Amino acid sequence: MKKIICVLLTFLMVLSLFSALSVVTFADTTLSLDGAKYSLNTEKKTAVLTSGASVVGNFTVPDTVEKDGEKYTVTTIQEYAFDRNTNLSFIDIGKVTKIGSYAFRSCSQLLSVNLRGITSIDNYAFQSAGIIYLEFPNTLKNMGMYVMTNCKQLVYVGFEEGAEIAGLDDRDLWTCSAVNTINVAQSEIEKYKGIFTSYEGSVIHTETLPDSIIKDFTGKAKSYDKNVRTDKGRVLAMLTLLNNNNYDISSLGIDLSEYGINPKKDEQPAEEKEETTEENDKTASFFSGNNIWMIISFAFIILTVLFAALYIAQKKKQTKNN
Repeated sequence: MKKIICVLLTFLMVLSLFSALSVVTFADTTLSLDGAKYSLNTEKKTAVLTSGASVVGNFTVPDTVEKDGEKYTVTTIQEYAFDRNTNLSFIDIGKVTKIGSYAFRSCSQLLSVNLRGITSIDNYAFQSAGIIYLEFPNTLKNMGMYVMTNCKQLVYVGFEEGAEIAGLDDRDLWTCSAVNTINVAQSEIEKYKGIFTSYEGSVIHTETLPDSIIKDFTGKAKSYDKNVRTDKGRVLAMLTLLNNNNYDISSLGIDLSEYGINPKKDEQPAEEKEETTEENDKTASFFSGNNIWMIISFAFIILTVLFAALYIAQKKKQTKNN
């Protein structure tokens, strides 16, 4: 009997130790939130958006994501992350600094991307996307090849002064037949004319969005009645884009309520939704990842203590009887 108890105690102690180590060794480093999936780096406290296949409509990459009480800064959109997502219409990249190759390839309904703070864009990032408007910020330090290739709806391309575009050449726009404006800093007009030799007449400097773009996309509200989904998707994206650039969209004479644009009313529900999502995530995370292993570890430790107590009690009883 003594040998059986000793073997059992030894087994439980080893199993408890293994379970405790598993908390670290087998920690769950993935997260799903609002249709997007993330890979978490527990050492650097950073996150990579690995998939946005289920994202619908307008989407803002969160500055941080949280799991098990730890916050992770989202720094990268992985290659192929949104590849062929035909339900994405607008994306704000948040604090992301790198976009991988083919990240938005064939996103046919994606009309614009807010690239604020981006430093690196890899090859073919927006290949065959439905993008209409694209503005590259001066934080850009590394631009791959053919980033905009085959974007047949692309009308406007902008480059802030100081943007580094080493991988850019005339061929980037050869299959972008709709381009009519390449907006650059006054001091860099000649540089960009040298790059876009086939589009030299489109290289201009303007402080505001050209009227041609506004007329082009807001005017389609009446001309595309046969395809309401495409029409409303385009106009909504353009209105959102203009609104994000502090343009007075109320001056366009469009019924904004038809497109659900009312920041004052939309703001509160969005916050409530975010809070609800956060609470749900906290509840779900309690029963996943590290916590599961911790619960198992504590359970085995408690069992070990109980068996040890029983063994000691039996030992004392035998000593007393002797």
